[in-house]
Amino acid sequence: MTDRLEFRLFDAVAAGEPWARWESADGSEIPVAGIYINGRELGEIVKELERRTDPQAPGYGHRKPRQLRDALTVYCDPDERYRDWREYLHRQGVELFCCLQCGLPECGSPTVRPRREGSRVIWTMSHNRADKARDYEGLTFTFDAGQYMEALEQLRSMAAGGERRV
Repeated sequence: MTDRLEFRLFDAVAAGEPWARWESADGSEIPVAGIYINGRELGEIVKELERRTDPQAPGYGHRKPRQLRDALTVYCDPDERYRDWREYLHRQGVELFCCLQCGLPECGSPTVRPRREGSRVIWTMSHNRADKARDYEGLTFTFDAGQYMEALEQLRSMAAGGERRV
């Protein structure tokens, strides 16, 4: 079975993400990307997963489209200019979310290590904090490579300002 990946743009301020309220003191919009797998928001999937071991797990904030696009693209880009960042991402994984309070992914975020196997792209999930990584053991998603590339193109369009919010 293959999974389906899509991204949806929405306003973090209107959604009530705490980090967005202090970043946008005047209440102006902060577009962020929701990650959807098989029509289900990945943030909700990981919150449920973490609440098995921590009933108070708060969940995560959403990242800006350009941040996600850059990290997911550079992860697989062989261009020598990105070597240091790519090596970091290969060690750490691509941080998919940010801290709900401060907006920084470094505070704690589920991560993914994408890899291509023939006509498929496989996401192996983990976490950038060792104490939470165990919650993600065995969690993978498998995408058709063509559909995956279409989803990344959708994310590129959002980052350029070409998508509407849902």
